[in-house]
Amino acid sequence: MQRRRFIKATTGLLAISLLMLTLFFTACGSQNPEWADVEPDHRIYNYLVDAVRFGIIDRPNADNPYFRPDEFITGTDFITMLGRMHEHIDSQMPDDGSGDDRYFAWAIDIGIINSSELDRLEPNEPFMREQMAVIVYQYITAFDLWDCVRSGYSVLATPYQDVTGSAAGPIEKLRVWVLTPIPGFWYFRPKDDTARSDVIVVITRIAQRL
Repeated sequence: MQRRRFIKATTGLLAISLLMLTLFFTACGSQNPEWADVEPDHRIYNYLVDAVRFGIIDRPNADNPYFRPDEFITGTDFITMLGRMHEHIDSQMPDDGSGDDRYFAWAIDIGIINSSELDRLEPNEPFMREQMAVIVYQYITAFDLWDCVRSGYSVLATPYQDVTGSAAGPIEKLRVWVLTPIPGFWYFRPKDDTARSDVIVVITRIAQRL
């Protein structure tokens, strides 16, 4: 009789524990950000969730529920995302200025945007994927992060005659570690304008390794 009571009590406790775990994981899942234009099965959804966690982008809300993954990103927006990611991992980041200007000034000050790249970078215009590669290369070099960002992937860049000379080295250096495309998109396309989805994947991959 006592054994039956023990088994019955144990079974009841297990059922309650399973119910609590189910409710816990359901609650955790419901806390994931939801975008109006990026479904959970979208190829960049998990990167976006991590990007919110790393402070790279804001969590979607009723006033701004869109990410606009296929929209081209401007130089200013790209530097802002990179700066916000760095700010998340480095509490010593200078806080001079405000808004996007602060991140742009930071990027110039530490050499992420060098003089030749500054001449090519139009802050409020789309910029090319090879420009993204150069700035990411400068960032990783400035903070000596090469050992952190290595991965086992690879990417096929388009022929190097299509790459600006100053970008060829960074693309070659980064192609195995950072610039890996989503499976099925095997070309880097250096002269294409940079989509917001491209940027979120590259910057979030760096943050995931730091």
